[in-house]
Amino acid sequence: MSEIKISYQKIYKNLVRTHRKYFAVKIMKSTLVFGLFASGFLIVWLGINLLFDVSSVTRFVFFLLLLLGLFFYTLIRILPDLREIFSPSDQELFRTAKRAGNMDESIQDAVLNYIQLYNNRSSAGSEAIRKKALQQLSLRISSFSLREYSTARTAIPYLRWITLPLSVFIILWILIPDSVELATKKLLLPWRNYIQPFPLTLINESGDMEVLKNDPVTLICSSQGMKPDNLFLVIEDLGQDYSNRKNTSIEIPLPTSNRYEYELAHVSNSFSYYFSAELNQTRYRHKKALSGISVVKVVERPVIRTLQVNVIPPSYSGLDASSMAPNDGEITAYPGSTIRLSIEADRQLSQAYLVFADSSQIPISVAGHTGKASFTPGENTSYSIRIFDTDSIGNDNPVTYGIYLLNDEFPFAEIKQPGADVDLGDELMVPMLISIRDDFGFTGLWLRGSVFRQGYSKDSTSFELKIPFESFEKGKALSDFTWDVTSFYLVPDDYIQYYAEVSDNDRINGPKWYRTQSYTIRLPSLLEILARSEEKQLDQLERIDEISEESRQLKEKLEEINRELKKESEVNWERQQEIKKQMEKQTDISEKLSDIQQKIDEVVKELSENEVLSPEALQKYMELQEMFQELAPEELKQAMNDLQQALEKADFNQIRKSLEKFEMSVKEFEENIKRFHELFKRVQLEQKMDELIKLAEKLNQEQTEINEQLIESAMPEENFPKLEMKEENIGKNAEFLAKEMGKAGLNYQEVMKEMSRMLEEARNYMNEQELQQRIQEMQQQLGKLSRQEASKSGQELKSSFEMLQAMLQMAKNDMMNQQKQQISEAMQKTMQDMLSTSFDQENLAGRSRQLSPASPQINDVARQQSRLMSSTNQLIQQLIDISRQTFMLSPELNKHMAEAFRNMNQSVQKLEERNPRQAHNHQMQAMAGFNKGLMTLQNSMNQLSQSNSPSGFQEFMEQLQKMSGQQGALNQESMSLFQQQGGGRPQLSEDALARLAAQQEMIRKSLQQA
Repeated sequence: MSEIKISYQKIYKNLVRTHRKYFAVKIMKSTLVFGLFASGFLIVWLGINLLFDVSSVTRFVFFLLLLLGLFFYTLIRILPDLREIFSPSDQELFRTAKRAGNMDESIQDAVLNYIQLYNNRSSAGSEAIRKKALQQLSLRISSFSLREYSTARTAIPYLRWITLPLSVFIILWILIPDSVELATKKLLLPWRNYIQPFPLTLINESGDMEVLKNDPVTLICSSQGMKPDNLFLVIEDLGQDYSNRKNTSIEIPLPTSNRYEYELAHVSNSFSYYFSAELNQTRYRHKKALSGISVVKVVERPVIRTLQVNVIPPSYSGLDASSMAPNDGEITAYPGSTIRLSIEADRQLSQAYLVFADSSQIPISVAGHTGKASFTPGENTSYSIRIFDTDSIGNDNPVTYGIYLLNDEFPFAEIKQPGADVDLGDELMVPMLISIRDDFGFTGLWLRGSVFRQGYSKDSTSFELKIPFESFEKGKALSDFTWDVTSFYLVPDDYIQYYAEVSDNDRINGPKWYRTQSYTIRLPSLLEILARSEEKQLDQLERIDEISEESRQLKEKLEEINRELKKESEVNWERQQEIKKQMEKQTDISEKLSDIQQKIDEVVKELSENEVLSPEALQKYMELQEMFQELAPEELKQAMNDLQQALEKADFNQIRKSLEKFEMSVKEFEENIKRFHELFKRVQLEQKMDELIKLAEKLNQEQTEINEQLIESAMPEENFPKLEMKEENIGKNAEFLAKEMGKAGLNYQEVMKEMSRMLEEARNYMNEQELQQRIQEMQQQLGKLSRQEASKSGQELKSSFEMLQAMLQMAKNDMMNQQKQQISEAMQKTMQDMLSTSFDQENLAGRSRQLSPASPQINDVARQQSRLMSSTNQLIQQLIDISRQTFMLSPELNKHMAEAFRNMNQSVQKLEERNPRQAHNHQMQAMAGFNKGLMTLQNSMNQLSQSNSPSGFQEFMEQLQKMSGQQGALNQESMSLFQQQGGGRPQLSEDALARLAAQQEMIRKSLQQA
C-alpha cells in the first residue's frame, strides 16, 4: 500500500468521524429546539387548562396536534440527519470538508481539494504532478485536527433556554400543586373527563304559586355551601307561544344572609322561574349553580268588556239625548243632565260601584255579566268603575274617567240699529234692531235706561220696556221695532241713555243676564243743528277754495311743462317724474273732492231729516251732488290713462300729445270747480233763507203746541214747569233767529240789496213787537200757573210768529223771482248774440265758397273770421257766467261752442294757407256747432220756464218755441248734409246751400220780431 493511500485513508476516516459527529450534534440541537417549543406550548396549554375548563375533546385534539407536530418535525429535521450519520453522502462529506477547512485560514479548501484530487484519477495531467500535489496537501492538513470542528458545546445555549419552561412548570407545581397536577393529567390523558364538584347549592323556597293579575309576587331562594358572588333570577314568560318564549335574567342584590328575596311589582302573565348563581374563582368560571324550576300561575281579574254612556240633557235645553262612543267613559254634559251608564264584564259579577273623586259611591245594579246605573253630576269631577266577580276578586287599577260640565253660556245682545249715539229729528221715532243669541233660549228682552232733562243728570227718570223678539234660528232672535219716544215729552237738550238687557232660560242655576253697551238718544235744538250745518258748509267752502287754488297751480305747471317740452327732443327721467308728480296732484285733488262730497251729503241729510230745507233747496243740493260726479270729466280720466301709458312707453310724441290733452282736461276741471263753488254759495244763500223760514215756522209750531195744552182743562199743574221750559226754549230760538237774520242781511248786501232790506224789515218787526220781552212775560205767567193770562199771551205771540214767517217767505219768493229774472235775461241776450254770430258766420261761409286760391279777398275774409272767433270767445265766457248762476245750463252747451270755436280757428288756418274750399268746410261745421249750441240753450230756457218764472219770461218762451222747431229742423238738415262729406271734400250743392241760407234768414227775422 502506498504512502499516499495510507495518508488518504487516515484523512478520510477523520473526515467521516467528524461528519457523523457534526450531524449527531445537529440532531441534538433539533431535538432541543423541538423540546423548547413543545415545552413552551405545553406551559401555555397548561395555563389554559388552569384558567378554563377545557373539554376532553379539545384536549384530545390538542394532544393529537402535538403528536402530529412531533412526527412531521422528526420526518423533516431528524431523519435526514440520522441518514447522514449511518450512510454519509459524498456531497455532504464535501460540505463537511469545506466547513471544516473554513475554520482555519491556512487550510480553507485544502481538505476538500485533497479528497477531490485523490478521487479524480481521470483528470488531465501527469500522475507525478497529482502525487506531488497530494503530498503537499497532506503535509498542509496534517497539523489540522478535524475533531475540533464538531463539538457538543454548541448545544449548550439550547439547554439553557429549555430550562425556562421547566422552571415555570416547577414554580406552578409548588404554588398550586393540585391544579397543576389536574391540568397535567388533562394534558397527558386528554381522553379522560376530570369533573370537580361545584361548592354551591341553590334551593327554590317559593316554589309554585298562584297570584292575581297585576298583583306583586315575592320569589325566595336560599343557598348552601360557598356564598355566591353573582345571583340571578331567570324568568320564562309562559303567555307567549313556545317558539317566541324568551328568558329574562334579573340580577338579584346579595344580602348578608344566605336567604334571597326578589319582588315582581306587577305580574300580568304566568311564568316559570329558577335561580342561578356564579363564583368568580378561576376554577369555577363558566360554571353555575341552578335551583329547581317552579311556575307562578296568574289568575285573571274581572274585566269590563263594554262600557256605554248615554247623556240626557236638561229639558230646557231642547237638546236630544246622545250616546258616547263605546268604551268612552269621558263625560261632557250640561248641568242638570242625566247620565245613564251600562257595563258588560267578562264573567259573572257579584257587585259593582261608581267611585267618584271625593270617595263617594253609587251602586251599580248588576245582573249576570252586566250592570246599569244613572246619576246627575253636579260638578266637574272624575269617577272609576269597581267590579267584583263571584269570588270577590275585583278589577285591577280601574280607569279613571273625567266628568266635565259645560257652561250654559251667558246670553248676548247687540243693538245693531242705531248702534251709536244719535240725535232725534222731528218725528221722535227711533228705528231699533236688536240681535240676541244664547245657546238654548231666552226668557225676556228689556229696554232700560234713564231720561235726563235739560242735560242735568240730577233731574232724571228711569224707564223699563219689555220688547218682543222673534226667533229665526235656534239660539238666535231679532227684535225689530220702532221706538216712539214721544211719551217722554223731550225738549231740546234732553237726552235718553238706554241699553238692552236679555235673560236666558237656565232653569238649573237660574237665568243669566247680559247688558249691552249704553247709547244716547238726544233731542238737539234747531239752533244747534243750524249752527253745526253752517260750520260744516263753511269748512267745505274753504276746502273748495283751496282745491280751486291747487287746480290753478296745477294748470300753470302743466302749461310750463308743455312750453319746455316744445324746446326738447326727448323726455328725460326727471321730466317724467315731474309729469307723474302733477298726475298725483290731480289724483289727490279728486280724492279731496270725494271727501267734500261725503261731508256735504251728511249736512244735507241732517238738514233734510229736520225738514229745514225747502223742496227747491233740496233739489239744488241734489243737483250739486250730480255736479260733483261731473267735476272730473271722463276726458280727464282718459287723458291721465293715456299719459300714463305714454310715460311707460317713453314715446316722446305720444307724451306731448297726451300732456296737451291732460292740460286741456285740467283747465276744464278747474272751470268746473269754479262753477261749483259759485253755485254752492248761491245754494247756501237760498238755504239760509230756508233756515230762517224754518226757525220762524218752528217758533209758530212750538207756540201753538203750548197754546193747545193751555186750552185743555184737564192738563195737570205739574205740566206747567215743562211748558215754562218749552217757552224758555222758544225765547232762545227767537233770539237766535234775530241774530241769524242780521248775519244773512250782511251776506245779501253784496249780491241782493233788496233781499238785505227785506230781512232788515223782518228784524225790525221783531224788535217792534218786543217778542223777547213778551216771551219772558209768558214764562213768568206759566211759572205762576196763570192759565188764562198765559193763554192770551200765547195767542198774541203765535200771531206775531205767523206774521214773521210770512214776511220771510215773501222775502224768499222775491229773491227767487229776482234770480230767475236775471238768469232769463242773460240767457235771452246770449241767445240773440249766438244767432247774430251764427248769421255772420253764414255770410262769411258764403263768401269763402266764391273765392279762388288766388283771390285777393282771402285776407279780408280771414280777418273777419278772426273777429268772429273773438265774438265766439265772448259768447263762451257769457255762458260760463250764466252756468255759475244756474243748474239749468247743460254742460253740452260748452262743448258745442268749443266745437264751433275750434272749426273757426281751423278755418283761419286754411285761409292763411289759401285753401278757401277747406276753409268753407270748417266754417259750415262751425255753423253746425252754433246750431247745436242754440238748441241746447233753448232746452235750458225751457227748463227755466217750467219753474216758477216771473211774468214776461213765459211769453218769451212761447214765441221762441216756434223758432226752436225751425232751428232744430235746420240743424238736422245741416248735420245730415255734412255727414255726406268724405275725404275732406265738400259735397254741398249750390241749391242745398241756398236753401239752408234762406231758412236761417227766416229764423233771424222771427227772433228780431220777438
